[in-house]
Amino acid sequence: MSSSANKKIARNTLYLYFRMGVIMLVKLYTTRVLLSALGVADYGTWNIVAAFVVTFSTISSPLVASVQRFLNYDMGQGGKRLNDIFNTGFELFAAAALIMLFVLETGGLWFVNNKMNFTPDSMRVVNIIFQFAIFSFVFQLIQKPYEAVIIAHEKMSFYALISMIEAFCFLSIALLIKFDIPGNKLELYSILNFATAVLIFFSYKIYCNRKFVISRLKPIFDRKLLKEMSVFSGWNIFGSLSSITSNEGVNILLNIFYGVTLNAAYGIAQQMKTAAMMVTSNIQKAFEPQIVKNYSASNLERVRTLASVALKLSYFLAFIFILPLIMNMEFILNVWLSKDIPPYTYWLGVLTLVQILLLSFDGTIDSVIYSTGKIRNYILWVSGINLLNIVFTYILFSRGIGPVSAFVVKVGVELVCQGARFIFLGKALEISMGRILGKMILPVSWVTLLTTGFIFLLMWWIKPGSSFLRISLSLCYLPVALICAWVWLLDTSQKRAVKDKLFPKASR
Repeated sequence: MSSSANKKIARNTLYLYFRMGVIMLVKLYTTRVLLSALGVADYGTWNIVAAFVVTFSTISSPLVASVQRFLNYDMGQGGKRLNDIFNTGFELFAAAALIMLFVLETGGLWFVNNKMNFTPDSMRVVNIIFQFAIFSFVFQLIQKPYEAVIIAHEKMSFYALISMIEAFCFLSIALLIKFDIPGNKLELYSILNFATAVLIFFSYKIYCNRKFVISRLKPIFDRKLLKEMSVFSGWNIFGSLSSITSNEGVNILLNIFYGVTLNAAYGIAQQMKTAAMMVTSNIQKAFEPQIVKNYSASNLERVRTLASVALKLSYFLAFIFILPLIMNMEFILNVWLSKDIPPYTYWLGVLTLVQILLLSFDGTIDSVIYSTGKIRNYILWVSGINLLNIVFTYILFSRGIGPVSAFVVKVGVELVCQGARFIFLGKALEISMGRILGKMILPVSWVTLLTTGFIFLLMWWIKPGSSFLRISLSLCYLPVALICAWVWLLDTSQKRAVKDKLFPKASR
């Protein structure tokens, strides 16, 4: 069972990484095209309005985690309640969509028109794109139960395919609005984004209805199941509110204190964050169903192994992706965005990528904690620490300290937050903090310090005078990182498994 499960994880990881590679390239190019087509001011306007609506979509992640967790947990125990779990989950999403629609059309509309910083002549367009952003949000929200079904069944090939189609739709829209077309480009962009959201929703629904009997909708009211999923989702939603403060809440403060130009810089930094997060989220998506199923089956030793591998692998992949980006940030921005680079984009990008390295642990730790079902104290601690982002950022901005300070705060708060996460991980896996430190934290720390130290010493010694030479030298980190990973990240059995795969004849 373990061997077939490992093969499934490897296969799904390949699907997800192929998806990641395509989507990453498409999204990065889309950002460049969109920034060129709209200009810095309109791009900043779109980013802040759409991002304001997206802040409310943070409730979708905890609801998806709830549906997926209950599906996987039930699969580990025989799968007798799968259809009831799906329909109860869909009811929760439908209720959340109605509540969010009401909130956005009342308090959200008032906030956009009275508290955000837009020019008076742009308010008509702002309100139009706000409405279509809401409509898109509703369709994306009720699509999530179908995504949960696909991931719970580990059908990552379709998930990868539909995600790539969605990315190419957004690129096509960005290319279209580059043409000299009648009307306002922001209005057209928002309408076409809404059309894409509708198309993707029905693609998920049709596929799930044909492939999985459990995704057939039916009226159901299981009081006990509804309470279990609601309590789990409720705590998870509370935790997601801290994400608002550390992400879009900072975006709103940037708008209030510094205007839409800084929102454009923030939007570009968030594109980097999205691309980098794909590196780790793919590993975590592939491992998560197996972690929950094995915990449900009381196979705790297997869960420990999966968690350890996923933590180290997700961090290492994020590290080897992020290090050359940080070292060549100025060159990358010039190539990517040409001359349309908003102020502060360099430092916002660098600090965002540093934060991603710390965030690379989150998904795996969340999977383990959520599989236990005991999430209240975990959410309270992590959320309480995350809420410090908005507090410290507001204090610094109100005292005239520049926008970069918000991202320094993000990194500092994330360091504290990771300490709390690992404490709860140790309790869930029933292992000591000493073992977590020795088996998980120290190995990735050694890889980071040795690889980074090597490449910076090399740069200091050679002192590259051109961007091409600098990029060439920065890529020298890879063999060093791979050697360090072999020495520090893999245990004896994992090294033997790698040798068997690479040199099957020699191992016989």
